[in-house]
Amino acid sequence: MKRSRISSTQNLCIDIGSGYNPAKGFKTADITEFPNLDYIIKNNKIYSKTSELKVNSVDKFRLRNVVHHIKDLNQLLVNLFKYLKPNGTIEIIDCNKKHYSANVCLDNLWYRYVIPRKEIFIADAYRDYAKLAKTIGFNVLKQNTINEKEITILQK
Repeated sequence: MKRSRISSTQNLCIDIGSGYNPAKGFKTADITEFPNLDYIIKNNKIYSKTSELKVNSVDKFRLRNVVHHIKDLNQLLVNLFKYLKPNGTIEIIDCNKKHYSANVCLDNLWYRYVIPRKEIFIADAYRDYAKLAKTIGFNVLKQNTINEKEITILQK
């Protein structure tokens, strides 16, 4: 019989926006209510199927190609900060500033015409989430650019 609860020695890692393809060892979370997700994000809170996620309970969040779809980036970072354990981290993988306009063009084509999803927010301009994260209390451990992607590690 498989245990559904995470023991106190096990790390809780949540991949936001990964849908059905989370990083290895990660649980899934999204704003959609797909049945296979482990967590739902609603009204700036993260819920399992039975209750709200506990404050200071997450070891690591991973956001891949998600940040540019978040309307209120400040609120998202404040909320993730709340759920992270002390010294917990957030890994953000998103389009870098140099390639941002091409990414917006592709997102608009995809979400407005190919699979019309007008509810999907697309930021018009690059936002410096590392700078914003510092104002909330995060430390920026690492920030690299690899090809068109920017990889940033934040720590509580």
